[in-house]
Amino acid sequence: MMNRFWPAVSGLAIALTAISVPAQEAPAAVKRQKVVVIGASVSAGFEDPTSKQADGSVNRSFKLDLVFKKVWPRKAARVYNAANLLMFQDAVGAGQRQVDLANKVGADLVIALDFPFWFGYGFPSFDSVVKKGEISKPRMAVQQECFKMLDELKCPILIGDYPDMRGASTKMLPRHMIPNAATIAALNEKLHAYAGKRKNVHIVSLAKFVKRAVTVPQTYSYGDDEVVFPKNYLLQSDRLHATRLGVVVIVTHALSALPKMLKKDSPLLDHGATLKTLVKSMRLEDEIPQDKAGR
Repeated sequence: MMNRFWPAVSGLAIALTAISVPAQEAPAAVKRQKVVVIGASVSAGFEDPTSKQADGSVNRSFKLDLVFKKVWPRKAARVYNAANLLMFQDAVGAGQRQVDLANKVGADLVIALDFPFWFGYGFPSFDSVVKKGEISKPRMAVQQECFKMLDELKCPILIGDYPDMRGASTKMLPRHMIPNAATIAALNEKLHAYAGKRKNVHIVSLAKFVKRAVTVPQTYSYGDDEVVFPKNYLLQSDRLHATRLGVVVIVTHALSALPKMLKKDSPLLDHGATLKTLVKSMRLEDEIPQDKAGR
């Protein structure tokens, strides 16, 4: 009798065992992130054609998104660039179109390093009634338009503050388009206060980057070594736009800010990009100064 029913009993036991063991769930697929670059001429990769560097070389740059595309593989992130070379002509209109695009694609991160710039710098009508040393109320009012647009973005936003560009070429940036020192300080104070009240807004200081670039040599880690960029080396001859290496350095500053603003499990934090790896990816090894610290 036992032998007759054993196969059936054995089969039932196996079936019950199969039912009692929960199936192993497959790991959830990581969502491909959408990164949108918005901003003006630096983000758009402007190259000054009106002059050459001190060594006679032509001015060169990169669109900002091209460097970020070397940071993340395609399966991890898609990087868009909505930056506008001519944003100075209509900061409000051009800015709104860029913000609209970022929202349309569903950005997970917006990189807006020079987006605020022309909501502070700009045409002389801003300062028609401003006396020397006074804060320009018209410029401060235009800055509020920038803040309203940024508030339409609900994802993390990385913005730059206002550099002092009073040493830039007047062919590229006429003096009447530059706020006075008091206004630049006020613009930065308002910008930092704005970011301080919003968890999704963080600042990369273009003001510090430019000040260092035009005044002193800059030392950066470069793998196991260091590299020293001479004064003005990271800026084009117009002293307004970044060189190709300057853009790469700015990207490394942006990357260093991401852990402070993104969730710990964000795939955008999973990268091994450094100044050295990005220089190699962008094929700029020959542009690295040979005078390295420690050599």
